Amino acid sequence: MKKIAYDDWNDEIYKKSLTLFDVDLSKTKEHGAFESFVFDSSNGSENLIIKATHNSSRKKEILLGQIEWIDYLHKNGVPVTKPKKSVNGNFIETIDAKEGEFYITGHIKAEGKPLRDAALTESLTIQYGKITGRMHTLTKSFEPKLPGSRLQHWHEDEQITNLSAHLPDDEKELKSLHSRIREKLLKIDTNPRDYGFIHTDLHTGNLIYDNNKIAVIDFFDSMYYWFAYDIAVIFYYLRWLMKDIKESDQRDFIKDFAVNFLKGYNSESKFESSWIGTFNLFLRTRDLELLTVLFTQKGTKEYDKFKEWIPKFRERVLNEDKEIIELDEIFSEIIS
Repeated sequence: MKKIAYDDWNDEIYKKSLTLFDVDLSKTKEHGAFESFVFDSSNGSENLIIKATHNSSRKKEILLGQIEWIDYLHKNGVPVTKPKKSVNGNFIETIDAKEGEFYITGHIKAEGKPLRDAALTESLTIQYGKITGRMHTLTKSFEPKLPGSRLQHWHEDEQITNLSAHLPDDEKELKSLHSRIREKLLKIDTNPRDYGFIHTDLHTGNLIYDNNKIAVIDFFDSMYYWFAYDIAVIFYYLRWLMKDIKESDQRDFIKDFAVNFLKGYNSESKFESSWIGTFNLFLRTRDLELLTVLFTQKGTKEYDKFKEWIPKFRERVLNEDKEIIELDEIFSEIIS
């Protein structure tokens, strides 16, 4: 979130947000505050996640489109956190603030722990791929119907399109890299075989694991993007799971994961061989996006938590001669 969201937030808005979903304040605790203010609570019969998103982070129609997408996935058997309507029967409620406004949403909480804390067995990895493939198949038949909802394309997202505007003035190398990456992305075909409305953030922290079942959470960054990008992001964050794996063994770990992931993915969709050759670009795109998000947090407590990452991020993203992960080569070896 930007500093204006923190400046607008206060205890009155916090209490109003919870009242809109009839939850018990005494059973509410803060769950996070990176893209939205997020709270873990209960209405007595259901455990809920309540989010308060500032209008500087997302437009209301974009949030509504994302909620409609989640509801569509839930109705079609994808294990996602079901949207919860407010006491007024709305998916989104608006609360005015000093400089802007907050959009309040609720979801049924997914019980369990993040998949990153579990052992990624063969069956779980296949399930991971299966869920991803199912979502990619369903997006091809999804059309928003709720009045006022809209699905956003990647090039419409202010944070992606205007990455350079969020970078410090002296970061000329990063600004130049962003310009080159954007030009490359604009040249990639957007046919429905390769491109659709996707999650874009399917890392193991956004998958909840319980009794050998996986549920998908946090659709905040959902937009039209390439299916290969969705897959690239999954592999980008595998590094979380490789802290205790020797560097010499990490490529084998990634390849084994890829083999099992594709078993699940191809049971619900089709991994296209034409995607090979785009993964390095998508991985670097993700690296630059994440680095820029950190810069946008400047002046907040979240920035203080993550600022020590910036030099390492910067060095890696600018080293265009070195692949972040040899993902194009790995997939080529698997499907050849």
